[in-house]
Amino acid sequence: MQALDLFLEIGKTLTIIHYVPGRIRLRFSKSSIPLIKQFSEMDSFKEISVEQFIDTLSGINNVKVNKAVGSATIQYDPEKWNKSMWEHLCAGQSDPELCQKISDAINKT
Repeated sequence: MQALDLFLEIGKTLTIIHYVPGRIRLRFSKSSIPLIKQFSEMDSFKEISVEQFIDTLSGINNVKVNKAVGSATIQYDPEKWNKSMWEHLCAGQSDPELCQKISDAINKT
């Protein structure tokens, strides 16, 4: 599986638990863990964490993962990310702008 496809698979395991423009909190499911492990074991990502990778996405300002409760809080530029992009990610729906942002970050690593 390619990195973009795997990242989108991880997205399908997430749930939006809180949203305001510029800040979103996502909940991981149990099915997220093996996918995140698989992503971090890919050759291109062995040197960085998934959290660090997300932080490289265009328009992402800060990522904080709370492993104890299984959530991530992401601060972002609302002019570069909109709510529908997050909803598409979590629903596993294709969004060309989202896929481009992920592909660009993958190509930087």
